[in-house]
Amino acid sequence: MKIWHDLGHPPCGHTGEEALDRLVSQHGGFDHNAQSLRIVEMLEEKYPNHAGLNLTWDVREGLQKHALGFTDPASGESYTSPSLEAQVTDLADEIAYSSHDLDDGIDAGLLHIEGLRDVPLWAQAERAARAESPELDLRRYRGFVIRCLVNLLVDDLVAVTSDAIVREQITTLRDVRQQPKSLAAFSEPLRLHLAQLRAYLFEHLYHHPSVAEANHRAAAMIADLYAYFHANPQSLGRKALARLESEGLERTICDHVSGMTDRYLHDQHQTFVVNNPKAG
Repeated sequence: MKIWHDLGHPPCGHTGEEALDRLVSQHGGFDHNAQSLRIVEMLEEKYPNHAGLNLTWDVREGLQKHALGFTDPASGESYTSPSLEAQVTDLADEIAYSSHDLDDGIDAGLLHIEGLRDVPLWAQAERAARAESPELDLRRYRGFVIRCLVNLLVDDLVAVTSDAIVREQITTLRDVRQQPKSLAAFSEPLRLHLAQLRAYLFEHLYHHPSVAEANHRAAAMIADLYAYFHANPQSLGRKALARLESEGLERTICDHVSGMTDRYLHDQHQTFVVNNPKAG
């Protein structure tokens, strides 16, 4: 389910998502979770008799991470919470991108271990790592600390969720779905520590001047391509052109651009904007 969720990510990550959301704000906006569902239900062309991938409702339910309510298409029953698998996947995603961003930030020299020691979750993970390997050389084995950090979050998630299942006397899937809030959760201390880690990453990594400059370039490329395709829809390609009448130009362009990789975005920008004297 984590893989399906990632389908909706546009090029350049959250910067790309924000850029597309601005560009189509008057046409439904853009959200990568909703786009994942859109891809598997409509955009993929694998069967001659119906659109999408013909996935089960359980998988598609899990892609609606921020939905306020759900309706089972088979029974018509409405409910407030998705399956436990979907709930856990949502939090696993948060664990994954936090740990990956830590690793990437240290690799890039934008995050430093000395500063991270002021972050409670990192400090706790480092203590756990040193308890297992007292002479740990963090310059060589910082990945081990990150693994310990992931273990702390996973263990906490499992324990808190298990307690909630027992406390609420959950025995069936219907019991899960009728809960007013998610059963899967972190404990309050770990939730606070994870929020502090995210705040640190925003201040020292995501808003770093070098990252901000790269993000600005990425957003500009997306805006340039969007404007080009809006003026030249014939350049969208067969699959996108086939949806123009039913989806409208703006949503079709959004689907097309959001499906690009970072490299393909750059190549398309070179082809249609940089190397095209008519683009301006």
